[in-house]
This record gives sequence, C-alpha cells and structure tokens, in this order.
Amino acid sequence: MAFDVDAYRAARPPWAFTLDGVQYTSRRITSAHLRRYHQLLSGPGNDEQRLATALAWLLRCAVPWRPSFLWRGDPARKLLRLNAAARDAALLDFFATVRRDHASPTATAP
Repeated sequence: MAFDVDAYRAARPPWAFTLDGVQYTSRRITSAHLRRYHQLLSGPGNDEQRLATALAWLLRCAVPWRPSFLWRGDPARKLLRLNAAARDAALLDFFATVRRDHASPTATAP
C-alpha cells in the first residue's frame, strides 16, 4: 500500500486558534524548527529568558509576520502576553498539534 500524502495532511490539519475575534491558522512546524527550538532552550541566559526566546521564535515560525498585523495586532505576541492560564492552555493545544504532526504516520511491523 502506497503512502497517501493527501490523506496524511487531511488527518492532521494545522493548528488554528481564535484571538480577539480573528481566526488564525498556523504553518506546520518542521523537525528543523523543533531542533532549533531545543537549541534555543539550552542556550545562554536563565530558564525564563530561554523559554521566552524559544517560544517567541517557534510561534513566529508557526504564525509568520504579515503586514496586516500592523492594524490587527501580532497573534504570536498576543498569545505570549495572555494571562498565565490562557497562555498555558493555548500553548498546550499548540504543542499537542505539533506532537501529533510528528508522530509516526504508519505503524511499523516487526
């Protein structure tokens, strides 16, 4: 049986979220993005600084800057500025989508 890319993508829609009444759809996070995210987490600075830098970078990859953000606001920045409970819930959902996208697409047979 051949691998069906269309079926794979249909089963894994990109992360979507609504913020201030506007719906955003993210780009897919690649394994290269994840490698860089982990490098940023282990870089210089304290834990809080590294996490903030890494999250801002990864969210920017997911939601690239667009000129419309000048009047609508930047959703990546808005997400990071939410109160702790809302931000944690949004990031939990985001990382669940990333984890799902990087799960093995097919079962492996022994």
